[in-house]
Amino acid sequence: TCEPIEFTEADVLITETTFAHPDVQHPDPVSEIKKLNSSAHNVLLGAYALGKAQRLINLISEHCPQRKILVHHSILPINKLYEMHHYSPGKYEPYNRKLMKQPGLGYVYIVPPMTFDSFFRAKNVVRVFASGWKRLQHNNDLELLISDHVDWNDILTMISKVKPAEIWTLHGDGTHLKNYFNTKIPIKILNKC
Repeated sequence: TCEPIEFTEADVLITETTFAHPDVQHPDPVSEIKKLNSSAHNVLLGAYALGKAQRLINLISEHCPQRKILVHHSILPINKLYEMHHYSPGKYEPYNRKLMKQPGLGYVYIVPPMTFDSFFRAKNVVRVFASGWKRLQHNNDLELLISDHVDWNDILTMISKVKPAEIWTLHGDGTHLKNYFNTKIPIKILNKC
């Protein structure tokens, strides 16, 4: 949902490293979202309200056009902010409990994590949580690996385009990055969380 990145060379690159591990390669988000086309059931889709929900609305609108999107009331104000800034995520409606109870109509109900967790006994719906974290895929009916964090290749691409003399890492563990570059580029790990 953001404008495309413009790469520019810099002395210092500050990057998050949530998934900065050589084994982490995110799948293509378009292929992932198309998984929703594999079922005629309604889908309960867990997603963070800011950024992720809007990205999913956009992906579903474009790649699953037969699906109707319903959004949780807490996501609506954020969608309105996007629209006020001339970015329409796509077609969606406020949640309607009556619609979701009708099986086989192909609704996708996007809800924040707390609401998703409270629907653990939902019947006649496919439970899905959109995240790059494998641990959030357990107990779901479908795995949907869509992350808003960069993976290993994304970080290496960024470094090759920015050509920094120094890299600072945060939000994750930059140890693998530090080991990969060894002494070629000094890497300062600001925190491990």
